[in-house]
Amino acid sequence: MTDTLVCPACGSDNSKAVPIPFTPSNRAVQVWHQCGMCHAFFSSEPYQFEAEVAHTQQMAWGQSNTGTQLNIYKRRVYGAALDLLAGHISGSAAILDVGCSYGGFMLEAQARGYQVIGCDIVAEAVQYVRSLGLEAHISPSVAAFSRHVQKTFDAVTCIDVNCYWHNQPEELHAIHAILRPQGYLLMRVIDKSWLFGLGVRVARLHLSTGKRLMRAAVNDHRHSMPMKSLLRLLKKQGYRVLYASPKGALHSDQARRAVRVAFQLGAFIHRVSGLYLAPGALILAQKT
Repeated sequence: MTDTLVCPACGSDNSKAVPIPFTPSNRAVQVWHQCGMCHAFFSSEPYQFEAEVAHTQQMAWGQSNTGTQLNIYKRRVYGAALDLLAGHISGSAAILDVGCSYGGFMLEAQARGYQVIGCDIVAEAVQYVRSLGLEAHISPSVAAFSRHVQKTFDAVTCIDVNCYWHNQPEELHAIHAILRPQGYLLMRVIDKSWLFGLGVRVARLHLSTGKRLMRAAVNDHRHSMPMKSLLRLLKKQGYRVLYASPKGALHSDQARRAVRVAFQLGAFIHRVSGLYLAPGALILAQKT
């Protein structure tokens, strides 16, 4: 009997998907698959909340010294995200920041007058945010947060977090439920699924080179979903996409030159062809 294998990116059954043995950075050896429905690449490793917390605590955004440094490093993308929201919500609007880490986005939002609450899976990060005088909660999911904190929001922000969700449709549904009528979802997403696919093909000719490309594509993520598939999923979950572009998605002006060039080239390609080949993008969607 074949075990049920569900794609964490779109939620579809992938029991017959072809396995791709692969070792991402900073994680154990895993078996990855490509979804037959949304074409995302994803890990078949069972999700365990405690293990995910322990893993995150080993990463730069899960440790206090480097996490607080990232608050400064990412100010460019935080500003771009808030600029995108500014044309749609008032200066006193209520925002939930999902995966708030050490509060970098929250501080920028507060400085603009927004009422902002955060949630994260790392207790130390939440405690640090609270020490700044901001409200934050430990929560394994948006659904769990909404049961604990019964509030609604004008906007929900998810910056570099959806690639770690073990059930993306469920998270998007929970966000939809806590958004006020006509509320907004803003995401900063990472999409290098095209690079992972290239790595799979190269690995057939030169295994080590292919594996390097695959690791560069997903780092320590749980899935890598093509942008167009994500946009279709958002529409299916009851959102109207207002903006989706690599423009504004660069983390920092201090990013490596290769990264800056990749975003500039990706933004140009998207502008002239509609293709998403940049390392990431900003998405603004509205609840319908």
